[in-house]
Amino acid sequence: SRYNQSRGLHTKLRVYGCDLLSNGSIHGSFQDGYDGRDYISFDLRSRRFVAADSAAEITRRRWEHENVAEVWINYLEDECQEWLKKYIGYGQKELDRKGGSRIPVGMWDLGMEDLGTWEF
Repeated sequence: SRYNQSRGLHTKLRVYGCDLLSNGSIHGSFQDGYDGRDYISFDLRSRRFVAADSAAEITRRRWEHENVAEVWINYLEDECQEWLKKYIGYGQKELDRKGGSRIPVGMWDLGMEDLGTWEF
């Protein structure tokens, strides 16, 4: 409702999660977009939302007033990293079980046949 928009379809895209960096550290990120443009993001270092335009500035002020940042800090620094480490561990166990650096490609849990392997 913050944009003067006509009828039709509009898109909102929210991308958030954490990345395992090559140095072993984990970086969390959050970003919202609207109709293919940046809208608002969260800078974990400064612990502040960054608005991409004046409409997003209204959201930024409201979210800061409502302490929404605390929710994202908790998720990006704790919960997301715990899940990432858990799933990386699952992948490592599978590699160890298979006896090497071969990564199977397929959907066995869904009953699909083995589609091959990638070797590194």
